[in-house]
Parts: sequence; C-alpha cells; structure tokens
Amino acid sequence: FHTLKAEILFREHRYKEFFKESAIIMADTTMSKPDRMETILFHVKALRETGSDGEALRIATQYVQQAPIEIKPDFFAEIASICRARGDYGMAVQYLDSVAAAKERKNEAHNHKLVEENRVKMQIFEAETGMSRQIEEARHERDISILLFIIAILALIGGAFAVYSFVN
Repeated sequence: FHTLKAEILFREHRYKEFFKESAIIMADTTMSKPDRMETILFHVKALRETGSDGEALRIATQYVQQAPIEIKPDFFAEIASICRARGDYGMAVQYLDSVAAAKERKNEAHNHKLVEENRVKMQIFEAETGMSRQIEEARHERDISILLFIIAILALIGGAFAVYSFVN
C-alpha cells in the first residue's frame, strides 16, 4: 500500500506528501527489497526535481549497492545525471559505464535464468516422453497378453472339440 501510494504521489508531483510516505518506506526494513529500492529511487528523483541534488546524490550512493540487479542500472543512471548536472563529467562517465556494466550483469542473470528454465523444461519434456513411451509399451504388452489369452481359449475349445469328436 505504501509503495503504491508513494508512487502515485511522486507521479502527481505532490512531493511534500511523497517525502513523508517515502520516509516510512525507507525506514521499513521488513518490506520487500525491490519495492523498497524502487521507492528509494523515486525519492532520489523527487529530490533532484526539487533541487536537492546533494541529498539525492548522498541517498543514491548510499543505496546503490543494496539495490537488486533489476534496479541497479537506474540508480547508476540517476547518479550519472546528478554528476553531469553538477559539472563532474568524469564521475558522470564512470557511472554511465556502471550503467552499462549493471545492464550487462542484469542480462547475464536473465539469460542464466532462461537457460536454467529451459533446462528444467527439457527435463520435464524428457520425463513426459519417457512416461509416454512406457505407457505405450504397457499397452502393447497388454494387447499381446489379450491376444495370447484368446489363442489359449481357442486352443482349449479346439482341443475339447477334437477330444469330443475322437470319442464319438
């Protein structure tokens, strides 16, 4: 609730209320990390938009290492923007490099996850194929058993008829 409310306040540029709500979220360490970090990122953006670049830079650099890999490029981009606005182009370039590196790590993690998911799907497919093959083999064996049973019954009936015919 708090993260959604904070995001709405941020998007409506109601910064005074947003800062109160984001302070609650920033203090709540029990909240899920992605939600908390996204609100902190909004907090940094709101500070920039209200002219508090120094405070925005302090908070962004404080939380960037805690940010999940999905949000880390956004933190680095914000820090680079703040550095560029302050005229520190060397730091801005370093943080822009960090944006690229973080995006690469994010993509690698995503690709690793996809590979792992595909490996699991392949194992499931192979298991399903094996089970289908076993079911088909069981059906085939059942059909052979039924055929042998019918042949045995017919042989018995034929034998009984032959004995009856021989006796008469």
